[in-house]
Amino acid sequence: MIIGEILARNARVFGDEIALIEREPAKNLRRAMTWKEFDERANKVANALMAKGIRKGDKVIHLMMNCLEWLPAYFGILRTGAWAVPLNFRFTGEDIRYCAEIAEGKAMILGEEFVERINGIKEDLTGIKDYIFMGPEDQKPAYAESFEDFVKAASTEDPGVPISLLDEAALYFTSGTTGTPKLVCHTLETLTRSVKRTTRRHYFRWGLLYDLTRFAGLQVFLQSFATASPLIFTDPAASLEQQIKDLVAGGCNALSATPTMWRKILMSGASQNLSLEQITLGGETVDAAILAALARSYPDARITHIYASTEAGVGFSVRDGLEGFPKEYLDNPPKGVDIAVNEDGFLLLRAAKQGQFFLDSDTPLYDDEGWINTGDLVRLEGTRYIFLGRANGSINVGGNKVFPEEVERIIHQVPGVAMALVKPRRSSITGALVEAIVVPDDIVTDNKALTNSIKRYCRARLPAYKVPAIITIGDSLEAATTGKLSRS
Repeated sequence: MIIGEILARNARVFGDEIALIEREPAKNLRRAMTWKEFDERANKVANALMAKGIRKGDKVIHLMMNCLEWLPAYFGILRTGAWAVPLNFRFTGEDIRYCAEIAEGKAMILGEEFVERINGIKEDLTGIKDYIFMGPEDQKPAYAESFEDFVKAASTEDPGVPISLLDEAALYFTSGTTGTPKLVCHTLETLTRSVKRTTRRHYFRWGLLYDLTRFAGLQVFLQSFATASPLIFTDPAASLEQQIKDLVAGGCNALSATPTMWRKILMSGASQNLSLEQITLGGETVDAAILAALARSYPDARITHIYASTEAGVGFSVRDGLEGFPKEYLDNPPKGVDIAVNEDGFLLLRAAKQGQFFLDSDTPLYDDEGWINTGDLVRLEGTRYIFLGRANGSINVGGNKVFPEEVERIIHQVPGVAMALVKPRRSSITGALVEAIVVPDDIVTDNKALTNSIKRYCRARLPAYKVPAIITIGDSLEAATTGKLSRS
């Protein structure tokens, strides 16, 4: 079923139930939208865009912070048959100009936070004919129409544009972990490969910590969407501690985050007040230490590791509580996505329906047999494949390759370690040395003893060139805009 049809179903069956919740206690703000209101709002956006001349195959730039109106605007674009082009809220004016030019955007929906950036590049955005502004009237630029005026006269009925799962639907930028970020086009099928319609988990209340402009953010929404469960927005500018408090206040019982974000959540005082029944991890290597920590903290929660990327879409999920994935996935792949490991140890994925492609690059996304090389290296250990790390992220120690994630996996097993980052330290002799920055947990009172424990543990389990030559104790580690550990 196409996601627009699922929205219509949710509106029909659960119309008066809450679909979206926005909480910003600092502004004394709590807003909510029902499934019926969501569906009608999306239809009004679609019909208003079509009245402006937007047609199937056109591109609409979507430039908004996470907020209650984000998703109705996104769905409205999809219901016209146009491509949604959500842009990261951290993009500079030049980034936005480049994206709009490559995507050949014809209209733009923008929030108040972006007016200054658009003002600086508007003369270059010659392809965009209509600007729709979401924000206070006194901040609306002269060249834009207010969102409320834009949708005021539009119909709440479905515009009736014929749409299929194979239609191109959205453009997403890769996070750049495989090199320079590229613009990936997704069809409705590749966007929603993980969606399973069910009301068995209708009682879930999903929390949103990801940016919706990220592929991972959309997947979180789709989990709530498929079960007709509410999605709770928090203030993206607030601290993680405050966001967790807001999720607790909103009754969140299902939450998705990267392993780095989960480690930060577990270090938060507010985390003990979360009553979670569903935990999802993805975006980074998921090791045994974080799985065990989550199981201890939330014994009643089902824990799922999802392997996905902007390029490949959703590949597979693992629910057995162990790191890596079973070898048997190669012979019996879940979700209809073939899985293979080539002779160099790269993880390959191949979906039955191949809809993605790079819009801004001649580089093919697939090989001749339809496989996508994920860029992730894995190693068979017994009956499971364990993730080693990104191929292009290795440290060269005297000609030997060291994958930071592999060493971090070992360090995280040491009692007293809350978080760890492994990175290169320049050396005139070997080219680079392995350095580890470690954040201890609250029970550690002797940093020197912890450092010695880490060295002993690593020496017993790693070749000498992989053992950190330098261990620094730190107070915290930063997460990148994707929620992943910042390695820059």
